[in-house]
Amino acid sequence: MVFGDLSLDGTWSVPTTTGSGPALPGADLDLAVVDPKGVRHSWISALGGIKVADATAPGHESLALPWVSGGTYTLEVTAPAGSTDAVGTVTARILGESQTFPFVLHGTRAVLGKVEVSWASRWIPVWD
Repeated sequence: MVFGDLSLDGTWSVPTTTGSGPALPGADLDLAVVDPKGVRHSWISALGGIKVADATAPGHESLALPWVSGGTYTLEVTAPAGSTDAVGTVTARILGESQTFPFVLHGTRAVLGKVEVSWASRWIPVWD
C-alpha cells in the first residue's frame, strides 16, 4: 500500500474460461489516474513523485499521487499486454475519504469512476 492525497489499491483475478471452479491468478493490469489537465499518471509515467507498489505483480497494484489540485480525476484500470478479461475491486482514497469500485474488464481499458476535488476558502477570525 502506498500513500498520498489520492491513492488507489486494486486486486483482481481472471475468470476461468469454463465459468466453473476458482478464478485464476490475476493478470498484470495497471492502475491509472487522469488528472484535470488530461495528464495520465501510472507506474509507467512516474511523473511528479508518483508512488507505486506491486507494479508488475499479477493480481494487485497500488498507486498514489502525493498531491491533488481542484478538478475532476478519472480512475482507470488497463491491460498493458493487450485485451484481457478480469474482475476485481479498486479502493480509492482521497483526502481522508474512501470508496471501493468493483470492475469487470473486457478488453484493454475500463473507467472505474471520477473523483471531483474542490477547495473552499473560509475566513476564520483570529483573536489575540
